[in-house]
Amino acid sequence: MAFLHRAVVVAFLALLSPILSLAEDGLAEQRRQRGQDPSTGGPFYQDAEQFDAFVAAVKAMETGSTIDRTSVQELHESFLISSDRDVWDAWGQVCVVVEALSSIKGCIDAPSGQTGRRATHHAAMAGNVDKLSWLVEREANFDAVTGPNTMNAKQTGFSPAHLAALTDQLPALELLERGGADLYQRAPGGFTPLDVALEKGHAAIVRFLQSKAAPRPEL
Repeated sequence: MAFLHRAVVVAFLALLSPILSLAEDGLAEQRRQRGQDPSTGGPFYQDAEQFDAFVAAVKAMETGSTIDRTSVQELHESFLISSDRDVWDAWGQVCVVVEALSSIKGCIDAPSGQTGRRATHHAAMAGNVDKLSWLVEREANFDAVTGPNTMNAKQTGFSPAHLAALTDQLPALELLERGGADLYQRAPGGFTPLDVALEKGHAAIVRFLQSKAAPRPEL
């Protein structure tokens, strides 16, 4: 009987293998489009092959360039939390060059390797509507969720809308909606921004989200 049971398990896993492979491929592609290392989910500059090719392209065009992983990481981490438009614009210029000289996409959406949060997440949590507007202009992805991190940060898999609801940032949530954010997006635990606001007792957020009731599926 034990042998039969093992045979059934092996057969079942073999059946699932192609499905799991497709799911992994889909996740890797999603990460590529959002400024991430497709293997780890960290920021794009952690992908040695892609980033090294980009650095080589820059140095071929500009002899003596000192660009390297450390300098890009330092500017990126500063950009994520900064309220200084000059810093935003500096990172925006880096992204233009990165995407022009490499196959890297979604540079503006790249998450922190430390916290897993993107610029959209930090701006939403801080209620920084000016930065969110700047990100709208640069077509940032307002549904991209928090990613893997090295600090065991909570809220992995949270969207900017989840974090605006968590921190009671109604103006930010309103701007996220205008920017095309999915206000009904579910975190890995299945809860929505409305669930977060209800749990935290953020009445204004609750009223706003309840006024944006999720559309009923067509029958």
